[in-house]
Amino acid sequence: MTLTEVLLVSRDRYNVFQQAIEEANPAIVQVSDRFHLTKNLWELLDKVLLKALPTKIRRTPLNDDGAIQTEPTERQLPMSANEKKSVENGQKKWALALRIKELRNQGLSYLKLADVFHLDRRTVKKYCEMNGPMDQKHRYRTSPVDPFVDHIKHCVHLGKTVKRMVKELRDMGYKGTYSAVRIRVQDLRRDAKYGVRKKETTFSRKHIRYLFWLPFEELESEEKEILDDALSQYPDTQELYGFVQLFRDMIHFRDLETFYFLLNSKENYQSKSIRLFIGKLQEDPQSIHNALVYTYNNGLLEGHVNRLKLIKRLTYGRASFTLLRQRVLFGA
Repeated sequence: MTLTEVLLVSRDRYNVFQQAIEEANPAIVQVSDRFHLTKNLWELLDKVLLKALPTKIRRTPLNDDGAIQTEPTERQLPMSANEKKSVENGQKKWALALRIKELRNQGLSYLKLADVFHLDRRTVKKYCEMNGPMDQKHRYRTSPVDPFVDHIKHCVHLGKTVKRMVKELRDMGYKGTYSAVRIRVQDLRRDAKYGVRKKETTFSRKHIRYLFWLPFEELESEEKEILDDALSQYPDTQELYGFVQLFRDMIHFRDLETFYFLLNSKENYQSKSIRLFIGKLQEDPQSIHNALVYTYNNGLLEGHVNRLKLIKRLTYGRASFTLLRQRVLFGA
């Protein structure tokens, strides 16, 4: 079947779509959707940083004159029982990951490893990509105790019991649990006993990914310092950072010159992931060229797909096909 009335198609980068359109009519202009190009770049960034960076990265300590500190300036507090247990769990997971890596190097597939260790295939893959023990520190979450911290500190200073503190907090409008107050009091008493330490300055891999993505000129001064610190600690990511910035600007400014420069620079990159990414671009360069020339995109289609998925999920298990069809057509 030849579709002579269709002049242009905007699509994602799935090669089956490309082949089907070419078979229908080779004269149809194919345009790669820029959102999917950007999404592919984000997935590359996420994949490489997952392997290259730990979950938490320590900020390089500097003296007042800007030199790197060699002596610790903090007093380490003894770990609680829960913290010790968390560290032990992290070490056990790392030992398991090393064992899985060893078997993976011997040629076992992810499915076979999942069967051997009674794990999900995705968990096995995650363990194979680990480059160190997992960070067992939990992210801080807001707590109902937070607005009453000053009063709790005052009560700790006066030596009041937790039971009495909770009673006073209830009178002040506190609606949280007893254990939340108890845990906060334990932390405050430990700090008072051993001396309050400055919190270790760290930044997360997720935050670094965010900084890698944004244009450098849009970053705040502190964010620029964090980015420079991460790039200096992990120099292997410098190549990735340069590529992400270049490719993102290429899409934003519709820069054909940069596109063909990247297309011909595959062998200049050391990263296997970046070379594979450029290799995929080389398989379908014309549609990406058209994406930088034309303004067409998949926005309207993706919006309808999102609406259909939402309706389907809202009625899952509660509606027949007839009702589903009516709801879909009602908003069309």
